[in-house]
Amino acid sequence: MVKIVSLLLIASAFAFGGRAYAVHKESRAKVISDIIAMINTVENRLRYSNAPLNEVFDEGSICGKLGFIGKCISETEKGSGFHDSWCRSIDEDLRLKSLLGEFSGTLADFGLSLGTTDTDGQISVCEYYKNVFSAEYLKREEDSRRCSRVFPQLGLLAGVFSLIFLI
Repeated sequence: MVKIVSLLLIASAFAFGGRAYAVHKESRAKVISDIIAMINTVENRLRYSNAPLNEVFDEGSICGKLGFIGKCISETEKGSGFHDSWCRSIDEDLRLKSLLGEFSGTLADFGLSLGTTDTDGQISVCEYYKNVFSAEYLKREEDSRRCSRVFPQLGLLAGVFSLIFLI
């Protein structure tokens, strides 16, 4: 009886492992989607209110799903510079860095390029980075769709094979 239970646990671990990997891929696409929404919000606030950066990022709606922005705002309020706070907040958010991978540097570059030109220049920066992140989003979304179909079944299949092999 113990052998059967342990075999079923091994098989289910493979199946859940495949599903967990697929969910991770979905999260990698979702974080890019949240960043694009944040860039859209920043662009709209710059375009229609001409507000300075600390006011553009001050409202809670922009911080919602991207926790590093809230940390950046609180550091800026304590007297740290915006660009230093932006980069430090991204570096300290390990979940964000793991989901973004090499694009965490691109997100840092976006923050560093804000506030360095006039409003039209900042809007152009937003449009540029929105295009960069949109291209990456399309890649990750396709990868996520493919993985969400393949990896749960592959994990289940590996679980069944391990069950057969161990019997």
